[in-house]
Amino acid sequence: MQLILEYLTPALLITNLLSPVAAIAKPIDYDKLCPQPKSTESSSLQSRTFRSSDGMTFELPVNYHVANIKNTLTVLDDAAYKYMQCGFRNKITSGYYVDSIEISIAHDRETLLYVLKNYHTETIKFGERKFLIYKSEGEYSQINAMTYDESKHRLVTVSAYLDNGNNIVMEPAFYQILSTLSF
Repeated sequence: MQLILEYLTPALLITNLLSPVAAIAKPIDYDKLCPQPKSTESSSLQSRTFRSSDGMTFELPVNYHVANIKNTLTVLDDAAYKYMQCGFRNKITSGYYVDSIEISIAHDRETLLYVLKNYHTETIKFGERKFLIYKSEGEYSQINAMTYDESKHRLVTVSAYLDNGNNIVMEPAFYQILSTLSF
């Protein structure tokens, strides 16, 4: 359980700062406020096409959602999507993790050069597109697949988390996105 200050408006903040009584931190149990999903939902056999505002398209299961979080498209199952919405609604900005697939775009060659210099990579073809595959280690390990759009101006990275056994979380959706990605 962590402590956070109750929501303070600017007027309340000034009143509290001028008052001889200090603002009191009230304990909030994040798990009760926004219960974390126990596991990832299976992907539906039915799919739908997602089209981003810049024209990128891919297929994903109909029971999955796409959220644009800090210029990264994040693919979530329904339970994880509701969990993230609860976090945003309650202004919980960190400290929670959900299984997801992330799709980010870089507009520079430095990202590619960094990956080639620092990671073991393999090239694999999905559909009509070649991807540079690499694994990144950290608090949460990920498998990453990079490809350029046709103009070679956008470097797209599709990333999925790995579980403790190094299996791709949301694996069917990850491969579905890779095999249907187009610009």
